[in-house]
Amino acid sequence: MVSSEILMASESGCPIEVHRIDIEQCDEMYDRECAGGKYIPFHRAGYDRRTGQSPNSPREQVSETTHVQRSR
Repeated sequence: MVSSEILMASESGCPIEVHRIDIEQCDEMYDRECAGGKYIPFHRAGYDRRTGQSPNSPREQVSETTHVQRSR
């Protein structure tokens, strides 16, 4: 418990937007040439920029889904 609180206290107030998911060397799907050093970029979802500035103010996701109303 204490260790997780210490780690959280050292986290940045503005987390990074793109994470790198490392691909294992010689992965049969993503690294058939066994070149190594490959990764998949993971982009975080959009959020309300007025939120998410600190651990005490989590990000609020922005819904980008729209609905088309059908009239008869």
